[in-house]
Amino acid sequence: MSISASPIRNVSGHIIGASKIARDITARKLAEAALREGEQRTRAILDGAVDAIVTIDEFGLIESANRATERLFGYPVSELIGKNVKVLMPEPFADNHDQYLQNYRRSAKPRIIGIGREVTGLHRNGNTFPIHLSVGEVQLEGRRVFTGFVHDLTDRRELERQIIEATGAEQRRIGQDLHDGLCQDLVGIAMQADHALRQLQNSAARDAEDTVRGIAVSVRQAATDTRELSHGLHPIDIHEGGLPIALEALAAKTSLSFNVRCVFRRDGDWEVRDDMTATHLYRIAQEAIGNAIKHGKAKQIIISLSCSKVRIALSVQDNGVGLPQSAGAVAGNGAPPGIGLQTMRYRAHMVGGAFDVHSKGRNTMVRCSINKPAAPPRRGSAARSRRASVSVRLPTPSLASQE
Repeated sequence: MSISASPIRNVSGHIIGASKIARDITARKLAEAALREGEQRTRAILDGAVDAIVTIDEFGLIESANRATERLFGYPVSELIGKNVKVLMPEPFADNHDQYLQNYRRSAKPRIIGIGREVTGLHRNGNTFPIHLSVGEVQLEGRRVFTGFVHDLTDRRELERQIIEATGAEQRRIGQDLHDGLCQDLVGIAMQADHALRQLQNSAARDAEDTVRGIAVSVRQAATDTRELSHGLHPIDIHEGGLPIALEALAAKTSLSFNVRCVFRRDGDWEVRDDMTATHLYRIAQEAIGNAIKHGKAKQIIISLSCSKVRIALSVQDNGVGLPQSAGAVAGNGAPPGIGLQTMRYRAHMVGGAFDVHSKGRNTMVRCSINKPAAPPRRGSAARSRRASVSVRLPTPSLASQE
C-alpha cells in the first residue's frame, strides 16, 4: 500500500487531526518488478554476446555498451558512457564521424546504417584491428538511437594471411617440381629426338631404333610424373572410388615415404559423393598425418572411415607424443594455434563444422564426422550444405597395445 497523510487545521490554524489516503499499489509494484526483470534479462543477453554492442544517440554519444565491448576495446563500460563513439575509431575516421552524423541528420542518407562494412577499430592502448561493423536505427520516445554491432576480424585476417602464405609456398614448390622434374625430362626427350634424327639422316637405323625406344620410355615417365603432380593438386576422383580409394593410397604412400606403419580401415559401404566435401576430408586426414609425423614423431597411424545410420566419421589416430603446446588455442587455453590446426579448422568450417582439440601425453586422435544425407547426393548437388563437426581427442584404448 501507499499511504499519504495531511493535517486538518481549525480556523485558528491549529492542527486538530489528520486525513489519510491509502492506495493499493500491487499492480504498480508488479509492473516495476516486470520492468526490472526485463531490464536484467536484456542486460544478461547483451553481456553474454560474443560481439560488442554499443548504442549511441544522434550526436554520437555512447548510451550503453556490453561486456564484449570492454574485452574488444579495453575500456570499462562505465568510462565509455557519455563519451563520443569516435574514441573507438582511429584517424581519419574519428574526425569524419561527427560530420557523417550531421549529414545524416540533415539528409537521412545512410552510408553504413542497415548495410554493414569492414572498418578499423581503435583499442584503448592505441592498437588498431579489423572489425565488421553493422549499424541499426530505432526511434525511442521521439528521438533516434543507433545500435552498432562490432565483430572482431583479427583471427580471420590472420588465418587468411597464413593461408595465402601457405598457398604461395605450395605454388613455388609446384613450380620448382615442374622446373626440376618435368621440364628437365622434356629437355632430355628433345635432345634424344634430335639425336635420333641425326642417326636417321646418317642411315644408322639400328641405333636410331634404340634412341626412339628411349624417347618412348622418357615420355611415359614424364606422363607419370605429371599425373602424380596433378593428383597432389586434386587427389580425389569420385568416379574412380572416391574418398576410400584416396585414403587407402594415402596410407600406402605414407608408409613408403616416411617409414611408419600407416593403415586404412573402412567400416560401411556408404561413400562421400560430393567432391568438395570429400576433398576437404582428405586434406584434413593429410594434415593430421603430417602433424603426427612431423610434430608427434609417430611410428604408427590408423586412418578410419566409418558409417552409421546418421553419421559418417573420419578419424586419424597416432601413437606420437601428442599435440604441441602451440595447439592450445584450439583447445581454449589462449595459446596461438599452428597453421596446420588452423587449416583443419578452416576446412571443417567450409563443410559446415567446428574444430577443437584436446590432447594430453601420448596418442592423439583427429576425428571428423558429417551428417549423413537421406540419399546419396548427385555430383554438384546441394550436398555442400550438410553439417559437420570435427573434434580431436585422446584415443581409448592406447595404440601401444596394438604395436
